[in-house]
Amino acid sequence: MAGYTPTTQRDTAAGAETARFRHVDLFEGLSDEQIEGIVALGKRMHISAGEMLGQGGEQAENLFVILEGEADLCAHSEIGEIAVRITRAGESFPLAALLGSGTLITSGEALTDMEVLAIPRSQLLLLCSKDTEIGMRVHFNVAQLFAGRYSETLTQLATSAEREGAGSRGAGALGSRESRPWPARQLP
Repeated sequence: MAGYTPTTQRDTAAGAETARFRHVDLFEGLSDEQIEGIVALGKRMHISAGEMLGQGGEQAENLFVILEGEADLCAHSEIGEIAVRITRAGESFPLAALLGSGTLITSGEALTDMEVLAIPRSQLLLLCSKDTEIGMRVHFNVAQLFAGRYSETLTQLATSAEREGAGSRGAGALGSRESRPWPARQLP
């Protein structure tokens, strides 16, 4: 048959692998070819439960795409470690690796044994600068993910403040406006 190209087992396996990465949050809107280019930069790794994937305040070396398992992300504060969220299969982190200096905001620890794709930060940023279509889409996705996560955090803070406020005459976890350590914003 003219124009027919038989599908090999290798082609089918490659297609299934690309399909798996199509569902990664950071790759939304990218073509299969673009996804394959990014995935080719990475290295699959097994991470054991309890292993650290990064420490807040350090420079990120890799962006991780979780293929299997879960990681706990937390932030250090004066009162100790604060749970931020749990990342799961199909998610990529730390997104801070792709911003500015790449300083990590949170620490990441494997909650379970994990399979990840570790993509070197420097190589991904180089690809994003060379292929502006990929760069624009990846950074757009990072912005969308940060916006969603910020919104979730504000909702959690509001819920915590409401719970705290129920026991302290409605002042909330942040206290009354008069007792807050920051000034009220003045509009012109």
